[in-house]
Amino acid sequence: LKSALEMALHGDLDFIDGMVIPYVCDATRAFSQAWEVNFPYLFNNCLWLPKKIEGDSPKKFLYQEFTRLKKQLETFTGQVIDTHDLSRSIALYNKNRRLLRELWAMRKDGSIALTYSDFSAMVRASMVMPKKQHSELLLELLEEVKKREKPSTQKDAIKVWLFGSLSEHASILEYLEHLGIMVEYDNLYNGTRSFLHDVDEMTDPMEGLVNWRLKQDPLSCFHYSQEQWKRSITTRIKTDDIRGVIYLAPRYCECMEFDYPFIAAALQELQVPVLYLETDMSTDMPEQMKTRVEAFAEILREKN
Repeated sequence: LKSALEMALHGDLDFIDGMVIPYVCDATRAFSQAWEVNFPYLFNNCLWLPKKIEGDSPKKFLYQEFTRLKKQLETFTGQVIDTHDLSRSIALYNKNRRLLRELWAMRKDGSIALTYSDFSAMVRASMVMPKKQHSELLLELLEEVKKREKPSTQKDAIKVWLFGSLSEHASILEYLEHLGIMVEYDNLYNGTRSFLHDVDEMTDPMEGLVNWRLKQDPLSCFHYSQEQWKRSITTRIKTDDIRGVIYLAPRYCECMEFDYPFIAAALQELQVPVLYLETDMSTDMPEQMKTRVEAFAEILREKN
C-alpha cells in the first residue's frame, strides 16, 4: 500500500485510468480513502468484500458489490459489459489458472527442476501481464520442460506450508531452498490462491465469480470459526504430507497476529512444528531471521 501510493504521488503510475481497491482490512480501506483524496479525477472504486463467508447473505452482498462495480465501469468507459464479455474473460483467466496448476503439479511431483522461488515469480508475473500473453508463454515453457524432463533436485526435500497473505520478496524463498526445504503448499494472494480453483463456466458469470470468491480457503481478515480453520488446516497437512509450517506475518498486520494463537494450537495438536516470521517490505533477509530459519530447518530434519 505504501509503495503504490508513493509511486502514484511521484507520477510513476500516470499511465493508469483508475484503481479498484478491495476492502480486505482497515489498512486497505484507509488506503482507498487516501487514494480518492489525492486522485479525485481517476476512476476509484472501493470493492467491499463480505467479512462473513458462510450463508446466503455474503453471496447476496458480494453479488450486489460486483454488480455495482460493473455499472460504474460501464459508466466510466461508456461501454456495456455483457454476459458474453464476462464469460470470455472468465475462460481466459481459467485457462491461465489451469496452466499454472499443471506446472505446479509437475514441480511438486519432482518431474521438473523448478524451484518454488522461480515458480512464484511466474505467478506474480501473471498478475501484471495480459493473461493471454502470459498463457502463451506458459504453454511454451510447458512444452520445453516436458521435452527435457529434468528431475528436480528437491524431490527429497522437507515439505513445508508457507502460511500467510503475501510473500514480499524472494530472499526467504531462496534461503529455504538453500537449506533443503521445499514449499509444498502456500495460501498466499500472490501464490496458489490465485490459481488453485477455476470459476464455474457453466453458470451465470456473476454468480460464478461470487461462488469462486467465497469457496477459497480460510484467510486472515475474514470471519471463520476456529473449527473451520482447524478443518482446513488438518485437511491440507494430511493431503500434502506437510512436515512444518512457516507463518509469514506482515509487520503491523493485526489480523494475522490475532489468528496465530489458535492456528498454532491446531498445528500443535497435529504435532506439526510452526515458525512465526514477522516480515516487512525490505528486500534483504536479516541475519536474525536466517538464524531462526536455520534452527527451524534443523528441527524439521531431526523430526523427519
